[in-house]
Amino acid sequence: MKTYNRWQSGIKFKYPFEGCEKISETHSQAYQDIFVLTLLNGKRNGEYFEIGCNLPDYTNNTYLLAKEFDWNGTSIDFLGNLELEWKKLRPKNRFVICDALTVNYEELIGKSRTIDYLQLDIEPCMNTLSALTRIPHNLYRFAVISFETDVYLGQNGPYVREKSREFLSNLGYTLIIPDVIVDETNPYEDWWVDLNLVDSSIALSIQTESKTTTHPFKLLLKY
Repeated sequence: MKTYNRWQSGIKFKYPFEGCEKISETHSQAYQDIFVLTLLNGKRNGEYFEIGCNLPDYTNNTYLLAKEFDWNGTSIDFLGNLELEWKKLRPKNRFVICDALTVNYEELIGKSRTIDYLQLDIEPCMNTLSALTRIPHNLYRFAVISFETDVYLGQNGPYVREKSREFLSNLGYTLIIPDVIVDETNPYEDWWVDLNLVDSSIALSIQTESKTTTHPFKLLLKY
């Protein structure tokens, strides 16, 4: 088990949720797992869908959800050499080797329903945008979405950010933290919610504070 971020005692959650007292680490690169749990009040037995998951633990946005909060879901990636590690560390998780740009999402996900967390992160960012638009959004609704724009790299990042924002806004999602950063200079991701499916008061409070900082540690945690 590899931890990406571990914090010292004395650090607290700005918006405490059920079960937060047992968390002292995150396996996400930018606290995506903490964001999800904060907006869903530490929900147990939630469901996620990951497009681009890589390793099952390190810099993985759903490992903490699965390990501590009994979440489950489907994680897709085109790297077949990851399968054994996923089966070893997360045997209950559904790991699917496929091309996110050609897979039939309706067949993969199944019946129409609400899913708690959607993660989109494949390379390059134009492919992430293509995957987003290929999901049959008329069948599925997501409470929380993290979408990697990689805008800091330049190239197609600004276009992908603009088009993904237009697309998700038209679907009725609300951008809570734009241009999430993991340092002080490189924005790379947008975080969205359906205000009808999360704690809207917390979501809007975070959205307001994100006008002064988009570093997730500063928005979700405090000394």
